[in-house]
Order: sequence, then structure tokens, then C-alpha cells
Amino acid sequence: MGPSGAGKSTLLKCVNMRSNRGLSPETQLFVSKTTQLRTAFIMQSENEHILNGLTVRESLVFASKIKNRVTISHIYDRPVNIAPSAAFESDKTALESGFGFGQEFEPLDIDGKFDHQMNVRRLLSELLLEDCADTTVQRCSGGERKRLTVGLELVQQTKPNLLCIDEPTSGLDSNSAEILYVLSKGGHCVYAGPPAQLRAHLNSCGIACPVEFAPIEFILKIASKFPNNALLTVGNGSMESSQV
Repeated sequence: MGPSGAGKSTLLKCVNMRSNRGLSPETQLFVSKTTQLRTAFIMQSENEHILNGLTVRESLVFASKIKNRVTISHIYDRPVNIAPSAAFESDKTALESGFGFGQEFEPLDIDGKFDHQMNVRRLLSELLLEDCADTTVQRCSGGERKRLTVGLELVQQTKPNLLCIDEPTSGLDSNSAEILYVLSKGGHCVYAGPPAQLRAHLNSCGIACPVEFAPIEFILKIASKFPNNALLTVGNGSMESSQV
């Protein structure tokens, strides 16, 4: 989070190896733990990710077939017994550790191949895209297109453990945007209510917003500096007010 020109998009591009402009050979990115990253980067514009002319369902199926090309049958090069067995579980565990999959081989069809249709049906349900599944992407709303771009990255069985979304709430309705922020790991809602009441709400929390600042810009500026417990107090107060 930061003002325009702060370098948010540039940082995401660098993390995802999309740009090295302005970086010196000594440039390093430090993370809090040594975990092999599987990143995915979703740009601001959905047009960079979707193919006009395809329906939402067709887009997800196409992405699933591209990103899930390995099947159990191909790896074993022999028919696979899908019924649970000690030998099957042992072999599967060995494959997971050897190939770094770290995921169950699901969903599978009766031949042990990846079931793209089942995979897509699950995503359509989880992303609330079932009602527009057979609508062409150019006729979808901004929120539907944004959720579709997320689905295109989550369609693979070995999902990314770092999902970088540039302007994640652009195109989303207010309810979807609120859910996105509240459900984010470690995230807190810092305000919920009419924009005209934001300055008064900050004053009631003991935060004086200078006259020269727009309240929304001011709360964005301080959000990164306040301790989490203080932000939670501010957010809880606005949530309670909005529910009254």
C-alpha cells in the first residue's frame, strides 16, 4: 500500500522476475524464511490475462490444460489403481517429494488423469463465477473478470504460495473488496462507513486529520505506521458504527 509512484507495481514485477530495470547486480530481496517461492503475478489490467471470445468456463479449462500437463498415468507409464492402497500411497508420497508437488493428485478421473472439468467446477464455485460460467469474458463485469484472473492462477494443482496482485480491489464491488481485505492474512479493516464521516471517526479515535489532507489519503498514509492493535481499534469502531 502506498501513493502513486511509490514503486508498488515495480516491486511486484521484480519479485516475479518480470522486470530488472534499474536493478544492480547486488540487488537482493529478503524474505522472513527460506521457502522456495512459486509466485504468480496478476497485473492491474485483466486484459493482460484473459482471452476475448472465450467463456469464463472455457478460459479456466484452457488454463487448466496448460498448467496441469502431468498426470499420474504419464508418470507411472502404466494403468493406475485409483482405489486407496498402501503401495499407491507410498508411490504417491515418493513422487510428491521427488517432484516437489506438495499437493494431492486431485481431481482425477477414472483413468488416473487430471480431471480438468472437475477442477474448473470447483473454482467456479469458490470464486462465485457459476452464474457467468458460460458468458464470454468481454461481457463479464469488472469484478467477475478480476475473479477470473485470480482463478487462472489458482487453476493449477501445484498452486503458488505467493500470489501478487497489483491493485487487487480494482473492479470489485465494495462488498467483495471488504471481504478480500478482511480475509487477507494478517489484515485488518481500518474503516467501514460513509466517506463523509471518516474525518469525524478519526477524531473520535484520537487521530487528528489535518485540514490539508483528504481523510482517505490520510488514513492510507498512517495505516502502514500504526501498530496493529491501534488499527484494529479504529477498524472495530467503524464496523460497529456501520452496523448500527
